[in-house]
Amino acid sequence: MRSFWNEFGKHAFIWAVLLFAFFPLYVTFAISVKNNKQFNNQPFAPLSLSGFFETMERRPASPEAYDAREVVLAREALAAGVEPGDAEWPQVRLSAEHTWHWENWVVAWDTVGTYVFNTIVVAVTAVVLALCCSIAAAFFFARYRMPGSVFLWYFFLVLMLMPGVANLVPLFILLCDMNLINSLLALVIIGISGAQVVQIFILRNFIEDIPQDMFDAADVDGASPFRQVLYIVLPMSGSVISTLAILQFIGVWNALYHHPRRLAADLGGGVDQAGWGIRQAVGGDDGGVFYCVVAAGVDFFVYDAIVCAGDCGGGGEGIGDG
Repeated sequence: MRSFWNEFGKHAFIWAVLLFAFFPLYVTFAISVKNNKQFNNQPFAPLSLSGFFETMERRPASPEAYDAREVVLAREALAAGVEPGDAEWPQVRLSAEHTWHWENWVVAWDTVGTYVFNTIVVAVTAVVLALCCSIAAAFFFARYRMPGSVFLWYFFLVLMLMPGVANLVPLFILLCDMNLINSLLALVIIGISGAQVVQIFILRNFIEDIPQDMFDAADVDGASPFRQVLYIVLPMSGSVISTLAILQFIGVWNALYHHPRRLAADLGGGVDQAGWGIRQAVGGDDGGVFYCVVAAGVDFFVYDAIVCAGDCGGGGEGIGDG
C-alpha cells in the first residue's frame, strides 16, 4: 500500500510539473485565436470546440454582429447603397462569441515574420561559429602547453568578471568604425564574442577529463589535431556542447530584444528582431506572441535528443589520416 502511494505521489508531482510547463503555452495559443473583443471579455476562458467549426462557416455581414469588423463592413455596404440580399453584399466568416480567429496568425506573421527570420539567422550563425571557435580554443588550452599559455588562460578568466554593460559604449564605437551599424553581421559578431569566455572555460575542463590514452592512441594512428577533435572530442562532448548551444541560443534570442535598439543607426531598419516584433504584435491581435514563443522553444526539442545521446562517444581507434 505504501508503494502505491509513493508511486502515486511521484506521478502526481510529474503531472503537476507538466501542467505548469505547458499551461502557459496553451494560454498563449488560446489568446492567439481570439480577437480583441473576446480577449477583453474573457481573456483566459478555455477554447470551445464548437468555435473551431464556426471558423469554416460563412454568412452575410450583419450590422448587429458580435465582431466589430463585420459591423464595419456591413455599415460601409449600407452607406454605399448596397442592401442585404444583394449580390454585392459582403460575405464574412462567422464570428461569434467562441469563434476561433485563425486570421490573427496571418496578421501576426506579416508583423513578426521578418523579425523571427532575422533572429533565427543571427542566433544559429552565432551559435555555430561560437562553438567552432570555443572548441578549438578549449582543445588548445586542455591538450597543449607553451610559454605564456597559463597567463593567457587566467587572462580569459579575468574577462568573466567584466560586466557586459561596460562594453556597450566601446562596442558601439568599434562597430561604427567598422561600418557595421544597422547590420545583422554586427549582431552575429556580438553573439560570437559574448559566448567565448564561458564556453572555453567549460569545454576546457571537460576536454581535460577525457582520458589521455585516447589521444595517445590517435597520435600513434597518425591523426591530426583536427581529426582528434572530430572523432574524440565531439562524440564524447556531445552533451556539454548541446547544452552550451541551447544556453547561447536562448541568450542570443533574448538579447536581440535590446541590442538592435542600441546598434542601429536607423531604428526602423532591417535589424529589428523577434523581441521587438512581439512589442508590435501585441498592439493588435496576439497571434505574433505564439509564433515567437514556439520558435524560441524549438531548439530545446532539437537538442534534447543530442543531450540524451551524447553522454557516450566513440574512441580513438582507427581515426588516423591514412
